[in-house]
Amino acid sequence: TTAAQSASVEDKLRLLRQVLYALVYLHRHRVIHRDIKPPNVWVEDDGTVKVLDFGIAIRERDLRGDHVAGTLYYMAPEIFLSGAPSTSSDLYSVGVMAYEMFSGRLPFEGSVTEVMQSIVSDPPPLNHINADEGIRAWIGVLLAKRPHHRPANAVEALKTLIGLSSTHSSSLESHDIRESFLQHAPFIGRELELGHIQTSLEGLAGGTGGSLLIGGESGIGKSRLLEEARIQALIKGAFVLRGQAVEGGGLRYQLWRE
Repeated sequence: TTAAQSASVEDKLRLLRQVLYALVYLHRHRVIHRDIKPPNVWVEDDGTVKVLDFGIAIRERDLRGDHVAGTLYYMAPEIFLSGAPSTSSDLYSVGVMAYEMFSGRLPFEGSVTEVMQSIVSDPPPLNHINADEGIRAWIGVLLAKRPHHRPANAVEALKTLIGLSSTHSSSLESHDIRESFLQHAPFIGRELELGHIQTSLEGLAGGTGGSLLIGGESGIGKSRLLEEARIQALIKGAFVLRGQAVEGGGLRYQLWRE
């Protein structure tokens, strides 16, 4: 939203299109981001958008519906009602971002309890959106209380958004665009190790198993490397389980509790 404060309407639409391109790619790989918000959407100097921070991303098949996660103001109503996010929940978050970009404020503000209640029950005040009726209506659909009242998927949301632009005529498909949008914080100094991990992940598709041992002193980036491996595995369609043992203690079956 910072990058969009002084941007033209067309530039705002361009930024939102790039976010949706990223979600099209993610959702086709059955990955739900769960934390789409301005701090996790980085705009480069050349205007290219990067979707960041997959710390709570999850594959659809791993959902249990019993764990609320995300950032309050950008969370969809169904998350508070059932705890179950979906690709539609990511679209709701995009709607909140779009609302901010065109109004300079959040749809709902106040205490935690007030915001939760408003997200679940109150219609968003679309009159604060400083845009034409088409954009206002598009944002309103993304902010619908029920998932089935929102666009069926990111492709449908993107198609409608493209139609609102007076200058854009891009295809929905672009390998370079899709591949450039999904980023994490810059990963520096572990290219060799990450290469070994990526090679192992590629072998999974052919049924090749194996083990990797990552060792080293505390603070050198082992956890960050494992997090990068987790993200790469999710994107490639792998089923990821993560557990952690505690030296000299811990609960029974500690490795499996998480």
